[in-house]
Amino acid sequence: MKLLTLSIPDNLEIPEQEILETLITKLYEMGKLSQGQAANWLGISKREFIDLLGKYKVSVFNAPIDELKQDLANA
Repeated sequence: MKLLTLSIPDNLEIPEQEILETLITKLYEMGKLSQGQAANWLGISKREFIDLLGKYKVSVFNAPIDELKQDLANA
């Protein structure tokens, strides 16, 4: 695992959690993370992550077809 350090100017007043959510949702949108991986990184459930995607206007249907099939099978 790689360690990433960001220096964000104080005047932006962006909470650390919001920065992490933005990064993780973007990685999901790019197809770099699955819903489960993204949820794990954020310490939330997949359902909470799906709700979070709406906040960032990222489609839940970005997931690979295999992941969607698995989610349907688990429902």
